[in-house]
Amino acid sequence: MINLEKLENCNFDFVILHDLNISSEFLLSEKIASGFYINSNLDDSTYDTINNIPFSFVVIDLIKKPKYETLSGIFDLTKIISNIDNNIILKLDYIPTEKTLELLYLLGIVGVIIDSEAHREDKFKILDKYLKDLKGDIKKKPILYPNISNNMDFIPYDDEE
Repeated sequence: MINLEKLENCNFDFVILHDLNISSEFLLSEKIASGFYINSNLDDSTYDTINNIPFSFVVIDLIKKPKYETLSGIFDLTKIISNIDNNIILKLDYIPTEKTLELLYLLGIVGVIIDSEAHREDKFKILDKYLKDLKGDIKKKPILYPNISNNMDFIPYDDEE
């Protein structure tokens, strides 16, 4: 069993919890941030439970990893992240493109985890550049509504009724 005091003495910054039998004292640590690990879409009551526990972040590591360069991949991810009221870190099995990173950021992803042994160093240098170039002040694009004003000009309006 993992010992909180031992981790605190070793100056760990965070711990990712996934075993529900581990001590709940991790949630009270002032030295180590606690995250929760999920690997699939959950039911609403489980999301509610996660949102009501004081986790610092949630790690999403989907067993079946969609490609986030496709709209279907974004839909799959959004089904999950729309239920989480916390910082979200996403585990990927590939180095995403710059545009994909920007989109993930817009969706609320605050960090990515990538296996450093599965990719060459030059790929991580490219990822580092992408992350540094990511605009920290990106806002969601405004909604563009269709212009229906021409149709509305001919509707009579009487403000005395």
